[in-house]
Amino acid sequence: MIETFTIFSGLIALLSIRKEFNKKLTLFFLIVIPIALLDGLRWEMGTDWAPYYDFFMGNEQGMRQTSFDPGFIIYTDIINYFTDNYSVYLLSISLITYCGTFYGVFLLTGKNFLSIYYLMGTLPWYAGSLRQMIAVAFFVWALKAIIERKLLKYIILMSLGVSFHATLFVFVFSYIFFGISTLAYIWLLTSIVIAVPLAPYLMHVLQAVTKSYGFTKDFVQFINGGALHVSSPFLGFSRKILTVLGLFVFSIIAMSSNNADYDKQKKIKFFMALSSLTIVFYYIGTYQIIHVASRVDLYVGLIATSILIGLIDSSISIKTNRVIFYLFVSSLVGVFYYKLMWMDLFHPYSSIFYNYDLNRLLH
Repeated sequence: MIETFTIFSGLIALLSIRKEFNKKLTLFFLIVIPIALLDGLRWEMGTDWAPYYDFFMGNEQGMRQTSFDPGFIIYTDIINYFTDNYSVYLLSISLITYCGTFYGVFLLTGKNFLSIYYLMGTLPWYAGSLRQMIAVAFFVWALKAIIERKLLKYIILMSLGVSFHATLFVFVFSYIFFGISTLAYIWLLTSIVIAVPLAPYLMHVLQAVTKSYGFTKDFVQFINGGALHVSSPFLGFSRKILTVLGLFVFSIIAMSSNNADYDKQKKIKFFMALSSLTIVFYYIGTYQIIHVASRVDLYVGLIATSILIGLIDSSISIKTNRVIFYLFVSSLVGVFYYKLMWMDLFHPYSSIFYNYDLNRLLH
């Protein structure tokens, strides 16, 4: 199912290079709403299916303090107050994820379909991570608040996002770095690289923060576990470096175009800096803290990068260069898909529309 929507959105993105669509918003929802419905009505899909199902049904109350964040607990209790139908619960989260995240990215990129193509080819594979998907939606709109320089709105959105998934706390100071000079971005990224050895200590800080609002999950247990889950770090680093270099080259081309005014250049530099962090998070996830390469990197490797892709594509004025950039983005989607594991969780697809009696083994 995800492949079908990825191909469809890819065709739309390719056609948009040749001709601008008149009713972009209508076409956008024709892409997003169907997959939100199909994904929201899935059954026994994803690695986290069992624990979320048990929690919603009230079978795992211990997760309230040890596993699940307070915002997600409150949200679950609200849905539970009105219904005990698990499909309604999943559908509500799916609509927040797809409509909230995809629409936010669509607006931030000036209604660009190449950003939707990249996002469609990557983010839905994480849909089973219900808590983080809601946090991602808040993050996208917090990024919009950064661009609009609305500090109070940003604080509220980030606070809500952190309450659903604590990993978002890593980006809590992002607001102050928008619009700084290129040299300042270089110094900032250099400082982050130098500070990488201190990353494990931040887990203690994160644990202290989350305990302050009643969440007692042990984050320290994730330290020094990353390398066990990476089969080929060299290839992984090569892929990350080539991705960032490619995005950097196309960012330069985009910013030198007549379509890129000063405001758009500021946005491109900001999201280029965020996307560059994917290399840092991959290193931390490989050698220092388990899950950072998959969980924290999601915010920059997928979300920030999708926005950057849309800004670049909408700025490049020469169609030939846009086609080349489209092929580059397609290669990113292809490599991402090639590296996916546990595909039997999605093939065949199971939902209440069909295959509703399908039983599968959950990893």
